[in-house]
Amino acid sequence: MKKRMTGILVVAFFAASSIFSVASAETVNARVADHRVNLNGHIVFNRLIEYPLMEYRDVTYVPMTTDNLQVLGLGMQWSPTEGISIYKDGVVRDFVMPEINKELASTSRVVKMDIADFNIEVNGEIVDNSEEEYPVLFKNDLVYFPLTWRFVTGEFEGTIIWNDEYGLSIYNHENSKLTKNQIYIQNQKQYLQDSIARYETVLEMYDVNREQYSDIENSLKKTLSSIGQSIDVIEDMKNDSFKKLEKDMEFGSKEVIVGAEMGISDITEETDEEETPKVKYEVGNKYALESILESGRYIQLEDESIWEVNTDEEQDLSVWEKGSNIILLESQNKTYPYKMLNIESDESVEVKLLSN
Repeated sequence: MKKRMTGILVVAFFAASSIFSVASAETVNARVADHRVNLNGHIVFNRLIEYPLMEYRDVTYVPMTTDNLQVLGLGMQWSPTEGISIYKDGVVRDFVMPEINKELASTSRVVKMDIADFNIEVNGEIVDNSEEEYPVLFKNDLVYFPLTWRFVTGEFEGTIIWNDEYGLSIYNHENSKLTKNQIYIQNQKQYLQDSIARYETVLEMYDVNREQYSDIENSLKKTLSSIGQSIDVIEDMKNDSFKKLEKDMEFGSKEVIVGAEMGISDITEETDEEETPKVKYEVGNKYALESILESGRYIQLEDESIWEVNTDEEQDLSVWEKGSNIILLESQNKTYPYKMLNIESDESVEVKLLSN
């Protein structure tokens, strides 16, 4: 009972006030998200939980329950006069499995949701929800927030990754250093472990003999073990590389000392550490397209760099396919100093680099 009360605390907040009357608010059509969801390293059985994540215009929306806020490392304040304020919070709580329903939610049925028409602040900045491409939504006295790269990474310093096999993965700011490959490996292990649990349940229900069960269980556990061994091998390779580097550096320092004792004045030892230069993108270079994000608002290249697109050009990037060859050109726009030319479609857009 306590877990359920925690999950609906945010709902109670809004239900207690008449300021959030959305009778005149604009209504949109959304659906229950039908892809896999990984929330801070935990599988979310979205079609079975009381407040599922929703999908509107191909963007996933998370219901801002108390549990979801805390696992995402966010805080939210509410005032009858000031509306809601959402911000990155230092307090992060472990994932709490939501209460499970007995029936699967339909992912094809249209769900009417309102575009929130009350005041909204994110990290102290006012959000004009009426102008947002992916606005904050409202349903049954509950706020639904868009999980876009702009908010998850740009505002809340978390990590958001999409994978065709494992769906959407969201990590809070405490896990922002996880790489794309590390998250992929975590997803593999989680879904394999979930598969084992499902096999156990099914096999118990049908009372199969122990020998058959053991064969299936052992096969799955071998797969998990193989992944673990691969990770260990990679870790060993990394550690060996670091040890060799330290040894080479130590040997180099000794050479400098010996040279100084012999009176060789032109041998010096560097004392200032140089910062690791960021990747430089030069005009004329060719790159491979990884994906188009948020309906053409951002472009991700194969090296995982993120570029913001000048949407004033109203270019349709839906035809840009993964793996397309991209040539980086110079733009006359100071805000968007580069152009990306898609060789296959012979189209170009103005862009600026956000992260690499």
